[in-house]
Parts: sequence; C-alpha cells; structure tokens
Amino acid sequence: MATEGQTVEIIAKQLYIDGAPVQLPSEARFTDDKIVPAEFSNRDFYGPKEVPVGHVFVLGDNRDNSQDSRTWGFLDKSMIKGKAMFTYFSWKPDPNAPQWGPPYIDKIITIPFYNLVHLPSRVNWGRLFKTF
Repeated sequence: MATEGQTVEIIAKQLYIDGAPVQLPSEARFTDDKIVPAEFSNRDFYGPKEVPVGHVFVLGDNRDNSQDSRTWGFLDKSMIKGKAMFTYFSWKPDPNAPQWGPPYIDKIITIPFYNLVHLPSRVNWGRLFKTF
C-alpha cells in the first residue's frame, strides 16, 4: 500500500497515504462494522508513520482479520520474493460458523464438519483462479 518515504495513517478504517484518502481495491473488505478505539487495537487506527527506506507497508485484503504491517511492522524489501500471479482459493466469511474456543474438544469435530457441509456456499467462486 505504501513505499519508502510515504506516510501511512488509518483513521476509522480509512487508509491515508501522505494525507490523501486511498480508495480500497475491490478485493479489500471489512468483516466487522464496529470501529475499535486506538487505545485497544491498531486495527482501525494506525499512525501516522513514515515508511523507512528499504521497506514497504502491506495490508491484507481482509482488513479486520489480517496480520499485516499494522501488526508486525514494515516489510523489508529484501523479503519480497515475487509478485502474486493469481488467487487459487478464496473463502467467504460466515458469521454463523462455529468459532475456535472452549470447549475445544467439540470444536475439533464441529468446525471441519460445518465447513465441509457448507463448502459450496463458503467458497468465493468469483475469485477462484483470478489473475492479477
């Protein structure tokens, strides 16, 4: 989303690069309408921070459930090995799906069974094998 020297800021889920709002790519989505205050999480509020020389700022396409530069910091350019060529699989979020948590023993059975039964409706068919 941003390269060295640019300033990144997120205010109430809106991304700004060098103070200008950035329109999100069509693949980006939010799975939670709530805005989490900055004192609790950097998910919806971040920065402003300048991207250091030799680094980039990356964001996942599932913004509310991504481990990205908001979590682990700027990515060193030397770590980039290539460019994504296509999406081979895409999974739709399902608020009714069972969540991992106590009691764990029943989740070992219910989560895979639920996903198997609901597989046709959970696959994001429009994104499968999409090239960039």
